[in-house]
Amino acid sequence: MATKPDCNQNPPVTPTLLALRDALGPDGKRLDLFEVGDLSIELRTGNDALWAVIRRSGKGGLAMRAATIAGDTRIERLAAEPGETARIKAVSALGEHIVVLQCRTAALTSIRILTSFTPAAPTALPFVPRDLYPLGPGDDPLRAKGKIEASQRGLNAGLLYFQIERPAFGNIFYLQNLTALGDYCRATDTKPDAVVGGTWPEIGFLLPTPSQHGQPDPKPLDPGEEMILSDAIIVLRPDLPSDERDSARHFLQMLGTAYQALDLPPVEYRDWMGRAERTLRDLDKAPEATTRHYGHRYIHPYTAAEYPDAMVQMSIVAALHDWGACHGQAHTLVADILAGMGRF
Repeated sequence: MATKPDCNQNPPVTPTLLALRDALGPDGKRLDLFEVGDLSIELRTGNDALWAVIRRSGKGGLAMRAATIAGDTRIERLAAEPGETARIKAVSALGEHIVVLQCRTAALTSIRILTSFTPAAPTALPFVPRDLYPLGPGDDPLRAKGKIEASQRGLNAGLLYFQIERPAFGNIFYLQNLTALGDYCRATDTKPDAVVGGTWPEIGFLLPTPSQHGQPDPKPLDPGEEMILSDAIIVLRPDLPSDERDSARHFLQMLGTAYQALDLPPVEYRDWMGRAERTLRDLDKAPEATTRHYGHRYIHPYTAAEYPDAMVQMSIVAALHDWGACHGQAHTLVADILAGMGRF
């Protein structure tokens, strides 16, 4: 994880920041507003995006770009499915976006924003702005002050950990579920390499897009094929860490909350004891597994190896010791191996 300095200098103005300020002002349109614990979440549209704006009364907020749209857009509120807080459909010249919000209020509040996209025609996305913007007084991203503690490095977990200190919005952990982007990355021949990070106040996820150098030709998204463009989980807490140790504790707690918000694979029963018994039987009986030297029995380091080595013998003995502790008796193979160790 890359550590970054304080972000208290005046950031430069960019077109993206100006478009966000317009979307949060009279030029934007409110779609919905609901409360989650001590937070309010407002869904708004601007000229180029659908936004989820998370605020803590009197303490600033956070704007999340939920979908990038183009031209005239028809917005429709759909019926939320079980476990969902809101479901929005946005149909524009690009195609159809479905944005789903899932909010949880347990020990820590988490907000999951899942965005899928179905192109209306063969579609290339040469650039999509980052999706996360801290908000200062008056919903102004240029007036928010804070600090980025950690961000994604290479192809590791797509996370961002930071604080908004002025206003005192609190501590934020952001996780982009890169696994959900598999279909998109395969379709566009891209990789989610260091895509979560950014420069204050334009931070968060940068959708990986094909090279614009012309070679090879970028691969367009096929029309009618739905795929996920973002699966973001935001974990929030109102308190700021008091020191480095406290910050590390917050990080681990918020990481655990984000993990619980993921769609985890189903639990499958695996007969590890049965597998251990079969492995031990093969190790003891298969002629390819052992050899004899100086009248002693040794374990091959791998099948058909010419000579045994001491490290393999002791690693097998350690594993067999655990097996014996579980079963209440030592396996005879332990004595066989130990008897020949003096020859090394």
